[in-house]
Amino acid sequence: MFKVGDVVQHKVTKTLGRVSGYGCRISDNIHFMTLKVIPFKASYCQNCLEDTVDQWCGGTLDEVQLFPSKVSNLSLVA
Repeated sequence: MFKVGDVVQHKVTKTLGRVSGYGCRISDNIHFMTLKVIPFKASYCQNCLEDTVDQWCGGTLDEVQLFPSKVSNLSLVA
């Protein structure tokens, strides 16, 4: 079972993210627990993913580059 804050990876899409909460999906009067995950590399139209718990596996931060390795000349112009 994953806890809020754990890093997980989706088994099909290979998307890495951090668990932000839980949810529920009902199908044929059966309740399925879901994970709500905020992806590290979010597209402009998706800020949260949700799928059943069995579709997620543990991930590591080594697999994702959170920040660019080179920061080029950042300056503020007044």
